[in-house]
Amino acid sequence: MGEGLGLNLAGADLSGGDFDAIPSGTYHCTVFKMEMKQTKGSEGSVLPKGVPMINVQFKVEDETKEDPDGDEIKVHNRRLFRQLIIAPAKVGGKPYEHKKVMDRILGQFFKCVGYSEDEILSGDFDPDFDEIKGKDILVVVGQKEKWGAEEGVMDNEVKGFKPYDAAGNGSPQLV
Repeated sequence: MGEGLGLNLAGADLSGGDFDAIPSGTYHCTVFKMEMKQTKGSEGSVLPKGVPMINVQFKVEDETKEDPDGDEIKVHNRRLFRQLIIAPAKVGGKPYEHKKVMDRILGQFFKCVGYSEDEILSGDFDPDFDEIKGKDILVVVGQKEKWGAEEGVMDNEVKGFKPYDAAGNGSPQLV
């Protein structure tokens, strides 16, 4: 049953849009949205259904970026996404081999948005998502082939984070 909207979408482009991947590089972003989700545990997945994760959406604040051909392209207000898994200690009764790496990525994200190592490593860390929204962060972006698309169509991949300072400088260390 409809909602009585009476939409007229005749002539709308339903192709999915034309969002080419932005060039690889480091971008000044703000944390736009954060929400808790759970893994789906699809067939073939290493992680079981129900493992908690944080979906983070970043908003690019830079105006333009030079592409590999030397052309300036508009990147302002583009969105980047990263799932931060809260890794279980064990999967299938065995120690989960990627837990240390996933914990490091998660901890470094929180460090880059302003939490201290003492807070993060306290054993009872409870970050405030509302407090994090709007925080500045440098996001290191790469490209990968887009899943399910024709060959050669690229998508962006968030590879890491760096702290942002008012001068626009990040830590030299890729997180």
